[in-house]
Amino acid sequence: MSFTIQNVEIGGKKPFYILGPCSLESEEFAWEMARSIKDICTRLQVPFIFKASYDKANRTNVKSFRGPGIREGCRILAEIGEEQGVTFDVSYDNCNADANVMDQIISDFQADGVDLMVGVATPVAMRMQAATEGTDTPVIFSAVSDPEGAGLVESNDAPGANLTGTSDYLDTASVMNLIFAANPDAKKIGLLYDVGQDASAGPIEAAKAYLDEKGIEYVERTGTTTDEVQLAAQALVADG
Repeated sequence: MSFTIQNVEIGGKKPFYILGPCSLESEEFAWEMARSIKDICTRLQVPFIFKASYDKANRTNVKSFRGPGIREGCRILAEIGEEQGVTFDVSYDNCNADANVMDQIISDFQADGVDLMVGVATPVAMRMQAATEGTDTPVIFSAVSDPEGAGLVESNDAPGANLTGTSDYLDTASVMNLIFAANPDAKKIGLLYDVGQDASAGPIEAAKAYLDEKGIEYVERTGTTTDEVQLAAQALVADG
């Protein structure tokens, strides 16, 4: 399936490019990049989508700049788009892990006649896919660790249906290696995850296999809501 965003065809025979700074470090830099990229792509006659993250959470340092936030970020992107002849209207909402609220938000998006839906995390992406099945509304997913394993796509190489997206696949062994690099004498590891999340299954099994191989004890706790996660974290601390 192919679809068009403004004048850029996605999924067609010709390639397109997603270009821009990793993060909206500053409004001035975003403008400079957007204008330069537009000039280059116009000269080369290649289609592109300008991209810049307004909240870059996956930084290597927790103290690193994440971005200006969704409201300010969308304002900057909207103004850049207007100058470049690309206008858009962004609606966003947060279901806070409530399935009923999630369904209502998706229904509201459909009632508003949105041209594109972006689902962040596996449950949201799967609900959006189900809600738009048989329609021409494309769905782009993000922060989905295992799209194929969750049944969201037919395969990672050829998603099929009306969706595509990006995976935040977790290299569990590398994460565990970091733990023991920081604390080589660690004897007990706490594993906290949402048992209802398909994306949790693979990484947790990999973590347990890693620890079993090393003969390291581990304690499992689960949580779905914010309160449950907080209680589970406190229980892990109590478990030592």
